[in-house]
Amino acid sequence: MKKTVFILTCLALVAVSGCLSSAPTKFYLLHALENPAAQNASTRQIVLGVGPVELPDYLNRPQIAGRVTANELGFSEYSRWAEPLERCVQRVLAENMSLLLGTERIELYPWRPSLPIDYQVRVRIARFDGTAGDAVMLIAYWSICGKDGAAGLLDRKAVISEKADGGGVEGIVQAQNRALETLSREIAAALEKIAH
Repeated sequence: MKKTVFILTCLALVAVSGCLSSAPTKFYLLHALENPAAQNASTRQIVLGVGPVELPDYLNRPQIAGRVTANELGFSEYSRWAEPLERCVQRVLAENMSLLLGTERIELYPWRPSLPIDYQVRVRIARFDGTAGDAVMLIAYWSICGKDGAAGLLDRKAVISEKADGGGVEGIVQAQNRALETLSREIAAALEKIAH
């Protein structure tokens, strides 16, 4: 009897240790443009406020979301954002705007009320996920406001699809990065026209 209990205990310990050893968690970030287009001299002196940037609740979590079907989402326990996605998107948009518009005068929301802002970019993201080996979809409603956010100058909806090459989470994140670059270029082009 003691021998049977000992064997069962050993088997249980092996099973538990097998459950405890798991794949290491990987952390991901989106990044700013590396080779921006030619910068427009007329926008270099503007002070641009970026934000607020809003994401749907299903994306406000550390796990990276992926589509399983049109109505089913999966969340990878071992693939996570290195910072909250809302802040990551806002930071990358601001860096991209700085590069594309040639201005270093970028403020992230919320900024000090006493700080004069020439233009404000607001973004509300409705969808920003994809299917490994297929595509990522970014649906964003964005607007440009005038002095200190008082006057609405432009409202747009962007629907951007990027192929998720390579499969897996890495492919999804790379496609999300390209989609965010496309959105940044759309906003920057609109700002260049308004700032003339």
